[in-house]
This record gives sequence, C-alpha cells and structure tokens, in this order.
Amino acid sequence: MYHRTRPSSAPSFVAALVIALAPGAAFAQSYTLTETFGTFSSIASTGSPVTVNSQDDGSGSVSLPSAFMYFGTPVSTIYPCTNGYVSFDQPTADLSPDVFPSFSAPNGMAAAYWTDLVLGSGAIYTQQSGTTFIIEWSNVQIYQASDIISFQVRLNMQTGAIEMIYGPRTGSGSASGMGLEDATGSIGVGRACGTSCVFSDVPQGTVLHYEPTGATSSLDLSISANTSLPATVVPGTHYSVSVTVQNRGTLSASNFTVRLTADFFGSPVTIAENTVSTLGPGQSRTESLGFDVPSGLPSGGYSVIATVDATGSIAESDETNNDRPLGTITVGGGGQTISITTGSVPSATVGTLYGVQLQQSGGVSPTWRLASGSLPGGLTLSPSGRISGIPSAPGTSTFSVACSETGFTPGSASYQIEVTTGSGFRITSTMLSDATVGSPYTATMMATGGQAPYAFQAFAGVPSWMRVSGDGSISGTPTQTGHHEISVSVFDSSMTPQSVEGLVVIEVVAGGPLGMDSTQGDFISGVVGQNYDVEVRAHGGTTPYTFSIGTGSLPSGLALNGNRVQGQPSSAGNSTFELRVTDNAGGTASVSLRIEVVMLMPLSIEVPDHIVIRPNAVASFQLTARGGVPPYTWMAIGALPDGLILDGDTIRGTPTSTRTSSMLTLRVTDTQPTVIEKAVTVDVKTSGPTGPSNGNGGNQTRGRGGCAALTAEGASPLGLLMLVAFGLFVARRRKPQTPFLPDVSVVDLGSCPSRSSPDAPRSSEL
Repeated sequence: MYHRTRPSSAPSFVAALVIALAPGAAFAQSYTLTETFGTFSSIASTGSPVTVNSQDDGSGSVSLPSAFMYFGTPVSTIYPCTNGYVSFDQPTADLSPDVFPSFSAPNGMAAAYWTDLVLGSGAIYTQQSGTTFIIEWSNVQIYQASDIISFQVRLNMQTGAIEMIYGPRTGSGSASGMGLEDATGSIGVGRACGTSCVFSDVPQGTVLHYEPTGATSSLDLSISANTSLPATVVPGTHYSVSVTVQNRGTLSASNFTVRLTADFFGSPVTIAENTVSTLGPGQSRTESLGFDVPSGLPSGGYSVIATVDATGSIAESDETNNDRPLGTITVGGGGQTISITTGSVPSATVGTLYGVQLQQSGGVSPTWRLASGSLPGGLTLSPSGRISGIPSAPGTSTFSVACSETGFTPGSASYQIEVTTGSGFRITSTMLSDATVGSPYTATMMATGGQAPYAFQAFAGVPSWMRVSGDGSISGTPTQTGHHEISVSVFDSSMTPQSVEGLVVIEVVAGGPLGMDSTQGDFISGVVGQNYDVEVRAHGGTTPYTFSIGTGSLPSGLALNGNRVQGQPSSAGNSTFELRVTDNAGGTASVSLRIEVVMLMPLSIEVPDHIVIRPNAVASFQLTARGGVPPYTWMAIGALPDGLILDGDTIRGTPTSTRTSSMLTLRVTDTQPTVIEKAVTVDVKTSGPTGPSNGNGGNQTRGRGGCAALTAEGASPLGLLMLVAFGLFVARRRKPQTPFLPDVSVVDLGSCPSRSSPDAPRSSEL
C-alpha cells in the first residue's frame, strides 16, 4: 500500500505559528466538536449514486442545492472521495490520513473515515433531506481486507453545521483520520485518536457534531469558473458574455464594477463594463456584458480577462482572485459565414435505409451537430453532416443543425423529416453482401409489397465496375475498396404501377483472412433510455457474414440485429462480451468488446484553470472531462507554449522556453455531440505561481502519468523559519496574500519517484 511521507517536524506547530503571524487569522472561522449518539438511517435505497472515476482511490463531483459556508467560504460543488472524505476544494483521492490541520495536500476536507478504502460492492450516495444534504459511504471496504463500514457526512445548509454519523460495520477497521480542515491547511479540528482512529473509536450510532464558530466579517469577490467566451467572432458584430460574480465573504458588497479586457496587440483594452449595485454574503450574480468587435480587426486570437472590482473600490480579504482569464476569442477570416445550402430533406419510410448529405458553403472542413430537437428513431447525424440509418417508427421529427469551424461564423438550419409506414411496397435488400477486390461479384436487389415482377433502375451512386440489370441483378469485379450507396427506383407490374425509391449499400473489402473491423473504440457509450445503434463490420473471408454473441452479454435493452447493435439501454453499467462472425465458408473470427452505459449527466471539463510546467522537463498532463457520452474529443484553441502539443487528451512534450505563459481555450466534444469549452492558462516557469515555495502543498495534483513538481515535504526547520519570516515581511508591506491556489496544477515528470522507491504510487493509482 502506498503512503505519503510526512515532514519530521510537527505540522500542528507550524500551522499554529503561521496562524499566529497571519493578519486577522485569530478571527478566522473554525468549528467546535461535540460527540453524541443517534440513529444511523441509510439512504442507499433512496439516494442518488455518485459517479466516481475509480472504485479505488476515485472521486466524484456533486452540485449542492445551494451554497454551503465552509470555513467562511461559500461552496457550491463538493467532491466525495472513495477514501472516506469529502473535499470542498477540488477533486482529490489521497489514501493516507493526516493530522488536522496540516499544510500537506489535500486540504479543504471533511473526513469521516479517511483511510485506504475501496467501494467494492458498496457505493457513495447523496440525498437532500429538508435543510440537510447527506453524503453516505455505504458498505465500503478496507483495501485488501474484509472489514466493511457505512457512515455519513451531513451538511446543514442553513446553519453551516457538519455531522458525521457512523453505521453498521464488520471487522475492526484500519488506522484513519477524522476531522475538518480549511482550504489553506492552517485551520482544522480533529479527533484525539489522530490518524489512528479505528471502528471501536466510533461505535455504531456515534455522531460527531461540528458547529461553526468565530466567523470573521470580510469581503471577497471573485469571478466564477463557468464563464465562457464565444469561440469565434466577426468584426463589426455585437456579442454578449455572461459573467458570474461571487461574494465569498460574510459582508455585503455595493457598487463595484465587472469588466472585460481584451489584449489587442499587447495593449489591454476595456471592451465591456457593468456596475453591480449590491451582492450579499455567499451570493452569486450573473452579469451580461455586451461588447462590439471593432470593424477591420485582423484575423487571429485575442485573449480576454474578466475582472471584478476593477476600480479597486472594495477592500477585500483576498485581492488576488479578482482577475480570471477567460481564454481567447478568434476573429474569423474577414467575418466569413458558413451557409447551409440544403433547403429540405426527403421523407423516410419505416424499415427502409435512409441517407442524405447536408451541404454547406463558406467552410473548409466544418463540423456538424444537432443543435435542437431530435432525429427520428434509428437515424443519426455524423460530424461530416450525413443523416443516415433505418427509421424505426412512424412520425414527424423537427430539428435544427449547426455547422461550425474555427475562424468562421457558424451556420444553422431547421428541418423536418416525416417517417411513414408507406404502402407496404419497399426495397428489402438495402444492405447487400460485401464484395471483394479482384473477385467476381453478384447480388440481387429485392422488393416486397407490390405486384411482381419488379423493374429496378439505379439512378445514382453506381461505381464504374458495376452493372445493374432491370431484374435487380448486380454483377462486376471491384477494382478497389470502398463504400457504395446506390440510389434505386423500383416499379411493380400492377394495372396501376407504383414505384418506390431507396438506397442499396455495398461494401467492397480487401479480402484475405476473415477478421473483425470492430474494436472497442467503435462502440460508443450508451445512454439510459436513449436510442443506440452501432454497425458491426468484418473483412476478408467469403460473404455473406453471420454475426453472433459468444461469451458475455450485451447491456440490458440492447440486441444484436444482423450486423447492428440496437435498442435502448435500460440501466447504467459496463458489459463485456465476445462478438463473433462466421463467413459463408464456415470460417470464424471474434473480438472482445465492452459497452459502457451511462446516466446522462451534464458535460463538464475537470481541468485546473492554471497549469504550471517546468522548463526543459518532459511533461505529460492528462485532460479530464465528466458527464455527457464518452468517448471525448479534445481541441486546443490558441497556441500552447513552444515544445508542447495536445496529443489526444494529453498535453505532452518538453518546453523549449524557460518562462512563458499561454492562454487558450480547451474544447471537448462527446458523441452526442455536445461541445463545451473552458479557458485555461499554461505557464512554463521554474516555480509555482507565488514563488519558489508557497509552503502549503495545496497547489499540487497527482495526475495519471505525472506527479507534483513542487513539495513542502522534507523541508528543513531553517527553511520553515525562513518561510515564516518571508510571510511577516510580506504582511508588513501589506502585499496581497494568496493563501491557497486550488486551481493550479504543476507538472514535472522529471521529478517523479521511481517505481521502486517507497514513495512511488501503486500502478492502479496513476
């Protein structure tokens, strides 16, 4: 088991010394702890399960119904960790308990039973009950042991009190920590058992009640992280940006400004400004800031910063969080607009293959997405703008599409598709057997519902190697691989002839040994209650192919229909199965696949606002998103520092400069496709944002494949005294303080411990 090492000097002594020296620290909010007994009532059957990124050393994100005051700071999002605590600061998954308080990360936490736990057959649940918000760890297990326990953290949204109540358990438990700590790691309340608390210290029904005390009167204004910019703008056009302002203090703020500033060729220029009349403690307010893009502004990217209290009229407890870089706005090439030129789309018939390619002008290689409404069941819109599939039910669907590309003004259009059952006269051979390059090919188109014999006519999409006869027979020898969609009309021979049109699809494959084209990447995640339709393909062998499920099973609600996995998933979870193909000669091939079914949650980007990378060190920082429907596609709008690239979901490379800063916008797209963006700053520098050592440990994160480059561990007593002296010097000069930096991640793979060192994490924790 991996445990972090701690400084040999007593953290509580250092914390007390810094508190005594920090201006106003003696009046900071804290909590008093009392112990009582009550009844543990589980919410496992009624609460909402928390989605975590790992069953072991994982964390999740939960939005609170209203702001909760934690150590005098309003918090709207909490991050329950599988290791028995909830973070009020940022997602963490530390497994080694620490004393309260401690400067070592993680900070800003409420720990009910902080130790190395795994969910196993248990789970984390949340539930709102009156004015109390409950987080429950239900039947969680000690790592590599059989000991199991249930416990809850209860937040009183009205009074700010916190309770921890302990439920059933088996075994004796392992050494854990129990207590509260603020986001700076300087104020905390813990139990007397320290980091050695076990099950017997909290018998079933034990209630640890933490009552808030000694809150200071303060003002602290900041810009919310959810503010975003339009990706592309056009000169001479008016735009509006919604900026959310927060009052993190305990006093009301009046008559302060919110400002947008753009960097035009190295000079900051105010482009919008509003005045806020009043904002109460713990409250948020969204201001709409309108601005005009100057006519004649050259194409390119321009960084934008939002500032609260831009004139400095408000005396705040923390003046360092008033600015927030929003990212870069891209001025499109001369204001060129993408125009969707497809006026309307044809109707469709139940059970008949449908396909139409939407057209546009103005863009080079734009991306299409469904902007509103929904397509008929069985049809999908690809990023290239093709609507295709087999309609599953009659009805009329109205929807809008958007077509966008960096550097252009997006285009949009609305359509309607009517799906009918038809007269029963339809083409039945919509998917013909595959053809093989260099081998003679024959197939026959078929129809049903009319009066035979039928007369077929192919009027579009016929490749040069193919011959189509009036009786529906197809022949020829393919010369190259390809996907062919042939538009066909068929007439019956009744006294009043009727006709119907449709598509016939033929794949030309390379031949050779039988194999499967599908891999796990081809199977997108499913969403509970939404239509799912993925095509399965094989290659080589002798067509036609027959597909079947071997070991394992598909998710509940999905079925294998011919060469498609279709249906509506009925429950969330992962399903692993073997997909087999048998060709016409009796050959077989198989591949193991996995389909993840998720509950549809809002798509969000879980990336710090500020990423610091050491110069001349090999860096690898993984980007993380939550919600939506994975897999995700990432894009960086703006330039990364020289030597760094965005490779899939990872910023990697070796910075070539010794000190530079880049502001860019990260864009993530899921398979819906839903698109969201977040502005971040990437700095290349030799130290953290506040100096060579800020002494709090709160700005380090350990991501997959990387480790913290800054650390306070192993610091000498002399270094700690120098740190305190530096703090006194700064306080005496009344410089702005930065008590903690929760939105900073430091990356330096060159300083990671080796796999054989005692401090190296388990491979499952990377």
